Amino acid sequence: MKWLQSSDDDFETRLGSLLADRSAVETSVSTPVRDIIAAIRSQGDTALCNYTSRFDRLDLTADTLRISEAEIAREADRVDADLMEALTLAATRIEAFHRAQLPSNLSYTDDAGLTLGMRWTSLDAVGLYVPGGKAAIPRPY
Repeated sequence: MKWLQSSDDDFETRLGSLLADRSAVETSVSTPVRDIIAAIRSQGDTALCNYTSRFDRLDLTADTLRISEAEIAREADRVDADLMEALTLAATRIEAFHRAQLPSNLSYTDDAGLTLGMRWTSLDAVGLYVPGGKAAIPRPY
């Protein structure tokens, strides 16, 4: 991890070097990732299984990609009871926490008799940008 402080005499030089290094890494990663996505789109499960074997050293077939409910139940029965209880509690708490964050619809009638409001619905598709390359992430001192 590299720490930069804007008050350092060589800050500009070090920042420029850091940004150049990150740009090179982003470029070297984006092409293979694009190729992997294209292969999976065109070849489906075959490509997915090939990449899983290559990167994870796990040999799968299209038939073994999905784990059956029976297999899940059988393996869950093998988990120590105390651990399963802890995992169940954690899952329940996590779900409750995130459900509490869900926004609610709003509807009201104003003094002029107009009904106003907003409604939350699901989306067909979304995009997400997670800064990481050249984005500065402040840290407390």
